[in-house]
Amino acid sequence: MMTYYDMEKMEHLYRLIHKKFIAEWNAVSPLNLTLSQANMLQKLHRESQRVSDLAELLHMTAGGLTLLCDKLEEKGLILRYRDEVDRRSVNLKISEQGEQVVIAIKSMKNGLFQKMIQGVPDEELQAMDKLHTRILRNLEVESC
Repeated sequence: MMTYYDMEKMEHLYRLIHKKFIAEWNAVSPLNLTLSQANMLQKLHRESQRVSDLAELLHMTAGGLTLLCDKLEEKGLILRYRDEVDRRSVNLKISEQGEQVVIAIKSMKNGLFQKMIQGVPDEELQAMDKLHTRILRNLEVESC
């Protein structure tokens, strides 16, 4: 059974990994994009989205997403437009320049991921995937 110390250690390691990943990302990010901005562009690369739907998909508030949109729109990476059917709804679309940036984002994320898992056997990666999936499932059951 895990002790309180073990749980604190796991939390500390998770935060440290996240902090180091963000620092690595910030060192190589195209156009000084934050990881949140990069994630948003990748979602828009797949398809145009309503602001409210994209916020939910990225686990953000609509207000928080609006701030990201402002920055990406200033850089010419996204386009914002009103829905023709529901004028209250704002839609987002990636620009041609944004499409080019997504190619760089994918490459850089892949490079960072490869660095992060260097020397980790496939079996351990699969076990980590199962563990994270189970933890998420446990948290989803508890929050219902």
